[in-house]
Amino acid sequence: GVDRGVVVGRSTRGAAVPNDHVAELQRRYPDRVIGAAGIDVGGDLHDPVDELRRCVTELDLKVAAIDPGCAFGRRPHLAGMYADDARIFRFYEAASELGVPVVFMTGPFAGSDISYSRPEPIDVVATEFPSLQIVVGHGCYPYVTEAICVAYKHPNVFLAPDAYVFCPGGEQYVQAANTLLRDQMCFATAYPFSAGVTSVLERTRALGIEPAALDAYLGENAARVLASALKEA
Repeated sequence: GVDRGVVVGRSTRGAAVPNDHVAELQRRYPDRVIGAAGIDVGGDLHDPVDELRRCVTELDLKVAAIDPGCAFGRRPHLAGMYADDARIFRFYEAASELGVPVVFMTGPFAGSDISYSRPEPIDVVATEFPSLQIVVGHGCYPYVTEAICVAYKHPNVFLAPDAYVFCPGGEQYVQAANTLLRDQMCFATAYPFSAGVTSVLERTRALGIEPAALDAYLGENAARVLASALKEA
């Protein structure tokens, strides 16, 4: 029952899914795959703005994904970056200019400690770049209440809690999908770290999300986020 899936590139020294590979998947399955370019905002592997422009103009990737807390490969003498680090702002400016939605890596493994999952830096970015479409991968877990508050403040912030919706405290994501954030919650699977797409879909349908909200969660909201970048209604 899945029409299209977003395949996310990764550009950190600790995790690499090359953008050229993602672009090849999108070329091979244009009606099924939407590729997201993995951008190293720390500049350790490439210049982030140059790579973003290359991915958009040469590879036809119109979504970006970043791991600020894993920048610099977590080398001891160079800690990761928080999302509101001023060194990343030129990348946000370029993404806003190009109309590219940005997926942020958050969650327990987003950096050397769980502070890299806190949503306050995303609050700052959403304020500074109100036209930037922000998708919060892993939903800032375990800071669920705070993440919901940030998304409620900013219509350009979307939460994608994926596997963490099934974890302790994840019921708050369900409450948000049914109420405050019906138009700002996006389904994802965290595959390959989850059991698989079909299994996650079955578990999601059993969460108690109301029918209209479930339709929004499973696809309508994501389609709206991606529409401007992909020129699709």
